[in-house]
Amino acid sequence: MSRTLLFSLLLSNIFCLVIGQILCKQAMQSMTSLSIIRLVSSPGIWAGGILYIIATALWLLILKNAALSYVYPLQSLAYVLGIFAGWWVFRETIPWTRWLGMIVIMAGVWLITMSSSGQQGAQPQPDSQREAEPIRLDVH
Repeated sequence: MSRTLLFSLLLSNIFCLVIGQILCKQAMQSMTSLSIIRLVSSPGIWAGGILYIIATALWLLILKNAALSYVYPLQSLAYVLGIFAGWWVFRETIPWTRWLGMIVIMAGVWLITMSSSGQQGAQPQPDSQREAEPIRLDVH
């Protein structure tokens, strides 16, 4: 999978997650009282849930084609977008410490993207072709 396609899928996954959170938050804010009937009949909850399903499908495709240690930390960009969504959509007051934390997250994402292409290493062999290896735990 090309790096461009990987990042496109990852950003689509992140946007689905964040927009789903926004829709669910808006739906919950509009409810005067909480009940199962109101939850299951809320278009915002349904739309958010559908976006979560799409995000999960995208994530599974990403996991099939990229190293977990590379792509999973990149999903932390959802936290960054969540802060912006809280500030812009919900007019939340964001303290400077949260802005600073967001900058740290973005710096970490940048470092991870500089580390490698994120492509999977050698594919694991099927169990029938693999010799059993002992599990070793090194405790220091």
